[in-house]
This record gives sequence, C-alpha cells and structure tokens, in this order.
Amino acid sequence: MNSNTIAAVLAAVFSLAATAAQAGECPIYIVSGEIIEYASNCAVPTVHKTGDVAREARGTSPWWQNTGRQAVELIAVDIFPPQMKKEDHMM
Repeated sequence: MNSNTIAAVLAAVFSLAATAAQAGECPIYIVSGEIIEYASNCAVPTVHKTGDVAREARGTSPWWQNTGRQAVELIAVDIFPPQMKKEDHMM
C-alpha cells in the first residue's frame, strides 16, 4: 500500500470515527482481506471484505475470525470522551 492510499484510508477512517463517536460506536475499517464478525447483538455472522466498515456499538461483545489463508488488515478506532482520561499519557 503506498503513502497516498494510506493517507486516503486514514482520512476516511477518522471521518467515520468522528461521526461514530457521537453515536457511541467504534468504526473498524477493513484495509485488506476478508473476516467474519460474530456479535452478541446479531444472530447471524457478518462477512466483511476489503473496503468495508464495521461499526461496533457500545455494549456489544464481538469476536472476529479469519478463515482464509490471507492475513487481514484492520484499522480500529476507539474514541473516549475526555472525562475518561485517567493518566496524562492516555490521550
């Protein structure tokens, strides 16, 4: 992946993160590969492919499984409100 592609992906992820933070979600961008998401709030697993964005809602217990031979690259963004800061090095 070249630097222009990385910059575009990060810009998209941070844009999603800003919107998701207001909704109490954690966006996960699938950079490459295919992965299966299992979640406590969903009876059927979800297959995510390159370019997809998964949104984990607060209170969900998810787990992920890569059943393929190719490595999966993800970018996950957790956003915490300032009042959750416990130590100076955290944010």
